[in-house]
Amino acid sequence: METIPDNLITALAGRYSIERVIGRGGMATVYLAEDVRHRRKVAVKVLRPELASTLGTDRFLRRSRRNSTTPTCCRCSTPAIRRVCFTT
Repeated sequence: METIPDNLITALAGRYSIERVIGRGGMATVYLAEDVRHRRKVAVKVLRPELASTLGTDRFLRRSRRNSTTPTCCRCSTPAIRRVCFTT
């Protein structure tokens, strides 16, 4: 099992409790977490630090928001599909 970085745990403390890595891609790592406030499972996508400094977080956020706010996604209402929420 992969170790979760301490700085990530600290940055998300009080909002999300990180459980484990569920995916890794070229731009980011996705973690399974619990939304502490709403007591539900969520996926937290974290941009790789070396890309954040090169590309900037704005591009990452624009792409993520564009991909998650299509009319089709907004109309979906099923336990198998989770809502995407953004926090800054």
